[in-house]
Amino acid sequence: MHLFVFGALILYILSFFLVMLYRFTPSPLPSPSPEAGKAERVTGKELFELLSKSAIVIGLIFHTIALGIRTHESGHAPMLAMYETLLFFSWSTVLVSAIVILRYNERLTELITIPAAILAMIFAQVNEIPPKPLTLILKTWWFETHVITSFAAYALFTLAFAGAVLYLIYDLRAMPLRALRVIARSGSGCEAKPEQTQRFLASLGTGSATLTPDEIASGLKPIAMTVSDLKKDFQDIANRSILWGFFFFSASMFAGAVWAYLAWGTYWLWEPKVIWSFIVWFYYAGAMHAYYVKEWRGKGLAIATVIGFFVVLFTYLGVSLLMKSSHSF
Repeated sequence: MHLFVFGALILYILSFFLVMLYRFTPSPLPSPSPEAGKAERVTGKELFELLSKSAIVIGLIFHTIALGIRTHESGHAPMLAMYETLLFFSWSTVLVSAIVILRYNERLTELITIPAAILAMIFAQVNEIPPKPLTLILKTWWFETHVITSFAAYALFTLAFAGAVLYLIYDLRAMPLRALRVIARSGSGCEAKPEQTQRFLASLGTGSATLTPDEIASGLKPIAMTVSDLKKDFQDIANRSILWGFFFFSASMFAGAVWAYLAWGTYWLWEPKVIWSFIVWFYYAGAMHAYYVKEWRGKGLAIATVIGFFVVLFTYLGVSLLMKSSHSF
């Protein structure tokens, strides 16, 4: 394993655990002394956030250096074999994760995208091979454009998968809140069976059983709004990732078609990888149509996005490893 690849891998793993600590460390309680409160925050939750961001940035720098060294050693961009493509895919995935941090200040998506990058890097080491020069048929910038845009799209589809999974998780978390607010606001429900309502609220361990239904509903409203805002962010991350991923994947298919014509005299090859790539393109075209034209929102689109990721995963790894193709590694 190359030293910079190993360093990037360790930093990504460290970043993942730091994000876990950041997410699950409770926020400090207000302190009577502003100076003491500030010191407590710096040494607690905010420290984990700062360290996790630093680990990602430094890891990404190491990763970039490793790709640069591989490019120098092989004489071409790292895209020829599974080892190189996995390194580039993991780099792209971490890069889009860093962009999400800057754009949304959202760290939850890292709990999915960073492990995906880590697994890709570990799998890459299992398939590591010495650098090889490009064959004559691959010595064209159309080939390089085809591969680079393809794996950029794969990284964005991975980010869309993360956003969709988190949307579904928070949608499930919102269901009890919605139910509580309905119970609290339902005069008939509270009047008809007050003892059942009180026992249900008391079972939450919040002490809210002494509150009136209106007070309970009012207290739950900010929590429900926070969950709703997070769901909107996750949906936005997923949909924007699909949009840009579809753009890059379309560019990849166009470059691949031109390259195929220059190499074999035809824009289309009836082989598994090409067919499955078209399936991926058609699938995400349908998802975009559902969102932007039919205004399809919510759980259904999130589930479709999750399914789409597994179609992408099979197209990249399944077809390459299980079926004979000119794209096989």
